[in-house]
Amino acid sequence: FTSRNVFMLEIQGAGLTAVNGFYELDGDANGGPKFKHATAQFWIRLSALKSTWVICPVDGFTCHTCIYKVACIEGETTPPETGWICARDYDERRAKKDGWEGFV
Repeated sequence: FTSRNVFMLEIQGAGLTAVNGFYELDGDANGGPKFKHATAQFWIRLSALKSTWVICPVDGFTCHTCIYKVACIEGETTPPETGWICARDYDERRAKKDGWEGFV
């Protein structure tokens, strides 16, 4: 993946309102750009398999808790604006494994 000079993203209308807000470019992860929430501990990045974009509460290449995900669109280098769904691995057990206490 290569960047299209996208330095900031905004999430609006998420069910878990804590993930709403602005995300700033924060390096790369798994071959694509990584974005950090401006005021909270959330990141948007490619999954390890590079097949989905994920929103997760842990920085790094491995995260057990993915809150939202969306399939990558071939040829696109940034996350799509629509199509995000709750990830199936969003549960209390995984959150504890990541040391994340924000599970509701």
